[in-house]
Amino acid sequence: MLKTPKSFKTKMKKYGKQLNMLLNFGKTTIDKTYIKSAEPSVNGELFTSIMRQLTLEVENYTSIEVDKILTVRQVNERKNKDLNNTRIKYLATNLDKSYTVKEVGKMSSGVLSSTRVKYLIQKERRENIASASTINVKLGVRLSEFEDYEYVDYGEYVVYDKEDVVDKNTTKLYLFDHLIDTHIKYDDEPLNLDYSNNDITVLVLLKAICNKFGFILKTEDFVNANKIINEDKYLGLNVTYRDILDEIAAVAGGFIKIFNKDLYVAYPEETGEVIDENDLEKLTIGKKIGAFNSLVLGRSPQEDNIYYPENIDPEDRVSIRIDNNQIMDRNRENFIVDIFNKIKGLEYYVFEFTSFGFGYFEFGDVVTLKNLKGEKFKTILFNIIENIDSGIKEKSYTEETNYSETKYEYATGIEKRLTNTEIICNKQDNQIKMIIEQQGETENKVNSISMDLESTELKIQNSQNETNEKIESLKQTIEGLTNNVSTTGGDNMFSYASENFDGNIEEYTDTDIKNNSVSGLAYKVKVGTAKQTIQVKNGTYTISFLYKKLVNLANGAIGINEQRWELEDTDGEFKEKQFTIEIKSNTIEFRIYSDTDDAFIITDLMCNIGNMKQTWSQNANETITDTVQIGKGISVKSSTKNTELKADADGVRINNTNTNETVAEFTDKAMETEEMIVRGKAQIAGMLVQQVDSQIWLSSLL
Repeated sequence: MLKTPKSFKTKMKKYGKQLNMLLNFGKTTIDKTYIKSAEPSVNGELFTSIMRQLTLEVENYTSIEVDKILTVRQVNERKNKDLNNTRIKYLATNLDKSYTVKEVGKMSSGVLSSTRVKYLIQKERRENIASASTINVKLGVRLSEFEDYEYVDYGEYVVYDKEDVVDKNTTKLYLFDHLIDTHIKYDDEPLNLDYSNNDITVLVLLKAICNKFGFILKTEDFVNANKIINEDKYLGLNVTYRDILDEIAAVAGGFIKIFNKDLYVAYPEETGEVIDENDLEKLTIGKKIGAFNSLVLGRSPQEDNIYYPENIDPEDRVSIRIDNNQIMDRNRENFIVDIFNKIKGLEYYVFEFTSFGFGYFEFGDVVTLKNLKGEKFKTILFNIIENIDSGIKEKSYTEETNYSETKYEYATGIEKRLTNTEIICNKQDNQIKMIIEQQGETENKVNSISMDLESTELKIQNSQNETNEKIESLKQTIEGLTNNVSTTGGDNMFSYASENFDGNIEEYTDTDIKNNSVSGLAYKVKVGTAKQTIQVKNGTYTISFLYKKLVNLANGAIGINEQRWELEDTDGEFKEKQFTIEIKSNTIEFRIYSDTDDAFIITDLMCNIGNMKQTWSQNANETITDTVQIGKGISVKSSTKNTELKADADGVRINNTNTNETVAEFTDKAMETEEMIVRGKAQIAGMLVQQVDSQIWLSSLL
């Protein structure tokens, strides 16, 4: 729990409370006057590193504070033309609002002319907070009408991204605590610790990471801190320093958090707080998790697991599991007892509540929830989201995790790759399987060979998320060899097929497109307008694509809802465009304009949720496959073409898959097709046909 005065807690539970926020950056401090909204949040689970987030929307301004007290008349005397529309914020208690200098002029001869005020001048300028690298945040509540605000320190946040909200003259800032600093690849900047003397412990490794990023380690006495690490566990694994902190948190049986630049190895902590349902807008209590009486340290997917303690019947086990930890991998037995002793008996309830804002809880706080019947439920806060604007609302929840499931995935928010290599011998099914697997938050890769009495199959599988998957398999049976390549739909909100567009647009691909795009699929833009309209939830979306201009004098443009952007010359190269838009009408209408046929090629058209561009993937409802079968013959199909090639012992045929008609065939007897193009010369039934200069010559070969 954040360091919080008792008076703050008491006042935050009252209705009608007055709030303030202070944002300090450099030598500047601003308050709620300029803060349109704030959303502090934290989400996570045990055995990971926990990173706090903050989204801010603030007015664009520059503040100039006048030291001396001036009258309204004196303010008016100072005005000049370039300040006429500048807003002046009065700090006098009876003038707690802002006016333009021009408006002050109207008061200067009236009864207010002698009022003495201190003022702030604000001008529209995109500097100050928008250019800040770190911001300290405090939340305050006014104790009474005659008392000042009392504040709780939220600590320092790093500005990670920002965007201008032009129509509101505000800036949106996306911030994280200093754990964001660790989002760099270990392979790029390894620690180069000397493991040869067997003196590198978990604590030494954690201190080395802290030194690298300028953190101050506040917790040196934690579970398994003095266990030896005998080699560099992470070089070549393509992990980040954040991933390593996740693993240290698991080794410690707790979690890692950062406040300012102080790093803590922490554990769920009893706060003594009782949250009565009367203090809440809504409360839902779910099932009880735990109490844990068993710990599993596993290797997945081979299910090479160890258990502790061993004297519990399987049906009585309530297990919590940690998988694929590199630090513990080769000597898990040295770690498991100490971790178990730390988490033994841990229990909590699944819950969700919405409140009018407490403002002082942290991840890992243990609280007691009390419903209207007087029943009490002890739980742990894992997810906290505050929404602060004119007031405050707070949502907190803890979900049922898969700690106790056989397959426990412990990676959290940052891309993680864990390499597993195994050989599985299944004597019951007469099967041998060899697997190389790399698991990450956003991408999983599996290379496997399976052998049984009937066949041998090689499969390469790449899954980028639940709905985007590429699989290539090669299967050898006594009947022949079959190769299959498939790609299933992904996160793209747009659909590829041209029938999804209103207007004239042509699907197109060639070698250039395949070499320069992810999708290998493109559109040739025709004269007029082609549009695709989709229904979406309101929120932030990013649209991106590559395009190439083929006709220099042509004019083209892209339209998204009411906005329009011209397509510039590309000098014969593919150029990337991306747009981040805020949707409030549940609709995205994407339009392509051109005044010339085939003047533009557009590829990798992608629409994804959020303000960050994602790599192209298919729509979840689309599937693109190319299949090759080799056995008694060869068959080649494609879901993007309406033709199929078949080759067997008596010839080669091309069939129309829509009509099942043979459009061309080549056999030992003849060739038959609707049209034929011969470049150069052709011999037909004893006659030679060839082009000589601008003439066509027919010559007999008899």
